[in-house]
Amino acid sequence: MNNGTFPVNTGNSTFYVDPPPADAGIQKFLVSGGINGAIALVAIFLFLCLRPWFPKFYGSRVLGRDDDPSYEKKGYFYWLVRCISYTDEQLVDTHGPDTVVYLRFVKLCLALCGVMSFFGILIIMPINLSGTNKSLDPDNPGYVSGLTILTMGNISHNDSKLGAHVVFLYLFSLIFYIAVYVEYLKFIKIRLRYLNRMQPKSYTIMVREIPGSILGREELIDWFEEYYPSKVVDCQIVYQTRKLRSLKRDRLSELIKYEKAHWEYYTKNKGTGDRPTTRDGFFNKIGKKVDALNHFSNKVRELDGKILERQNNKDNLGKTRVAFITFDSVFMARVKAFPLENPQKMITTPAPEPEDIQWKWLNTSEKSRLVRTLFVNIITFLLVFFWMIPMIFISAFSNLSTIMKVVPFLSPLIQLSPWLQGFLSGFLPSLGVIIFMALLLPFIRFIVTIQGLPTKSQVERSILNKYWAFLIINVFL
Repeated sequence: MNNGTFPVNTGNSTFYVDPPPADAGIQKFLVSGGINGAIALVAIFLFLCLRPWFPKFYGSRVLGRDDDPSYEKKGYFYWLVRCISYTDEQLVDTHGPDTVVYLRFVKLCLALCGVMSFFGILIIMPINLSGTNKSLDPDNPGYVSGLTILTMGNISHNDSKLGAHVVFLYLFSLIFYIAVYVEYLKFIKIRLRYLNRMQPKSYTIMVREIPGSILGREELIDWFEEYYPSKVVDCQIVYQTRKLRSLKRDRLSELIKYEKAHWEYYTKNKGTGDRPTTRDGFFNKIGKKVDALNHFSNKVRELDGKILERQNNKDNLGKTRVAFITFDSVFMARVKAFPLENPQKMITTPAPEPEDIQWKWLNTSEKSRLVRTLFVNIITFLLVFFWMIPMIFISAFSNLSTIMKVVPFLSPLIQLSPWLQGFLSGFLPSLGVIIFMALLLPFIRFIVTIQGLPTKSQVERSILNKYWAFLIINVFL
């Protein structure tokens, strides 16, 4: 049939329904904006209600600081003044330079969005609205309606008004480049100020792939002082601590059991005088019944003795090929991080923060790390392209005609409700993409952790690089 109806095949028969509107942009915009706005309002409301009652969760890093009294009060908007008045220097001290850079980038995006929106609403949008394509015959390929009349699609190809878009394209690009450059200069100052802090790590380098011939404290000090005449203040070799970590995990487990027994005694049995009991056998499930408090307390003390013995006797711990060398000046530490002369082929880098180190992977050899990196990159490459399959499937549902073909029994309902059309074609595909990308991040994190990177910062950087590749190939393109 050629009367404009849409054929829908149900298997046994074919019937014809009216097609969805040619332009459901307004419904898409209103539905998506309404749902996203409702989610945002609910999230803000929950934050305002929960934050005063859970200050340890929302402000654990600054809780109790003398310069942050807002967390001592149970108000709904005390945090807002504190956030506005919080300086970059304070952010660096409490959260690190990465947080400062991220927040400044968000502020930059908001400022650019505000400036471009100002020009767009006052100048570009009226120019687009004055176009003539909205007045064409609906059967004309250039006809536009709905929200499209606010875009350059409403301007015909031979109209001189298109020149305004070219002018503002260069203007917005120039504004963007200047703003990013200014922000980059500020970031450089923040990073230099952070790196030049008078802290032990500023004087220290991390050395990996140390050969066995100089794998000793005195040997390493002599080597560095010989090749780079300067004073080595300290040298710390990293030891194998797998057994020590196992003992610490066992101690933590026994300590948790002791705390549970202690809580049970003081909350349940204190009035009766009955002390909690446990069994001294396998997993505390078999064996003789004993006093739980005494049993777990003795276990903790026993493990404390074993841990202290191993910590004091380094001969029982194997040496790794990693060490930290501390010098008497920041300059020499930075120079030695990138030596011009290194006959031993050691890898030297500025020392990371202690909490940033991945001790489990610190002793991984460079060859093993290269093999792991190659394996992870191959998995990432395959994942990028095979991930296109569900993404293409989701993108297909942004078209109402496709939805009506796949789910024909919804066709009458889709036609009757413009809001349902906006939800199905405007919000549902975006929600599917968000869910798939949210599932993607944990998987990327898993494969990156087996790469053997020595610091958590490198892990996060690798995750973001791979996630960025996914966004460019599977979402943007």
